[in-house]
Amino acid sequence: MQRFTIPRDLCFGESAVSYLKEIKGKKAFIVIGSERLIKDGIAPKAVDYLKEAEIGSIL
Repeated sequence: MQRFTIPRDLCFGESAVSYLKEIKGKKAFIVIGSERLIKDGIAPKAVDYLKEAEIGSIL
């Protein structure tokens, strides 16, 4: 068996998505459970904030 552990923080609320532009890191993997997040523009906005923080991402 192999195990991979990822440190995690859960952020929620009105400004939670904009917090992404302040985080430190190199890469991000975005998993969404609803196409609504794409249609409403939230997922693309998250990608933009990660780019602003110079973090590569996959949606």
